[in-house]
Amino acid sequence: MAGIPPFNVVFNATGSYDPDGWLGNFHWTFSDGGEYWGTIAYATVYTTDPFTATLTVFDNRNGTGTSTVVINSGNNPPVLDPIGDKTVDELIPLVFTATATDPDVPGQTLTFSLGPGAPAGASIDALTGVFTWTPTEAQGPGIYPVKVIVTDNGTFPMSDFEIIHITVNEINLNPVVDAGPDQEASEGQPVHFTGSFVDPGLLALPQAGESILWDFGDGITTTGVLTPTHSFGNNGTFTVTLTVTDTYGGAGQDSLQVSTTNSPPILEALPDRTAGPGQVVIINGAFTDPGWLDTHTLTVEWTPGVTETQELAAGVYEFQLYHAYADLGDYNVTITVADPDGGLSSQVFIITVQLYEVFLPLTRR
Repeated sequence: MAGIPPFNVVFNATGSYDPDGWLGNFHWTFSDGGEYWGTIAYATVYTTDPFTATLTVFDNRNGTGTSTVVINSGNNPPVLDPIGDKTVDELIPLVFTATATDPDVPGQTLTFSLGPGAPAGASIDALTGVFTWTPTEAQGPGIYPVKVIVTDNGTFPMSDFEIIHITVNEINLNPVVDAGPDQEASEGQPVHFTGSFVDPGLLALPQAGESILWDFGDGITTTGVLTPTHSFGNNGTFTVTLTVTDTYGGAGQDSLQVSTTNSPPILEALPDRTAGPGQVVIINGAFTDPGWLDTHTLTVEWTPGVTETQELAAGVYEFQLYHAYADLGDYNVTITVADPDGGLSSQVFIITVQLYEVFLPLTRR
């Protein structure tokens, strides 16, 4: 027999008999500690555990006979409280607690679990019902059905469940950018850059339309390549920044430092010259400088203590000088070109001032 606790039970021993005498007393004992004397006995079952009733019958010769009956109570299924659908952004933890009640008295131990097909990484604490799941970048966007189950520990376990739907929203992540190590170079020397990036927001489509921008910190930029080459027209420390922007507008940046040293100008050699007294000597000269942003100061010493200076703008690499000597002699001329950062180059040549011999043709008279 069975029932849903609590319920009352009437036990009837009138069907008992003694084949060689007559029956005397009837004694009932119950598994909950109760007892009863008489043909008819009454008990109340409060638990879903098996309930045992044992009857002992005494005859007129002090003989006894016993019989036992077991009552298995019915098990009510637990009741899972409503959970409802959930929404979460990818990479953000989703946490909620499933709760349930057991109508049986006393209440049984309830265990929580997830049904087959739950998304990878999702779990529920068997005792507390705490559900946790952090969707990965690859799991969004998407909608995931999740079966939440609660089960009691009755002799014949009963369960309740709810299938909820979890919506995972796509959240764009900025590219992770590496501009490369710091570098050193001379001004004007080509510097090779090697940048890289990973776009976690587009893991399935690496380099799927991301835009690439290098800012070299000297007013010059370039786009579209991760491995540009650039030269710096002046010495100094430059912050070079690589920016990668994905198709969803997420941008990542990284910077490095380029330290450039000054390169001195190089003055071309000047040949010796001759001139007569008072004759204007014209000097045409040129020089080079890898630092094309440098300005230059040109200084010429015609004789000791007699100098001339010219200021040359950036990008001007040629000059012209004029001078005349009144006296005969050899003059060591020094021309020096200097940049603002201490780099310089000099050339020394000789101007010889002399009388020219003039030969006139002879004529006969």
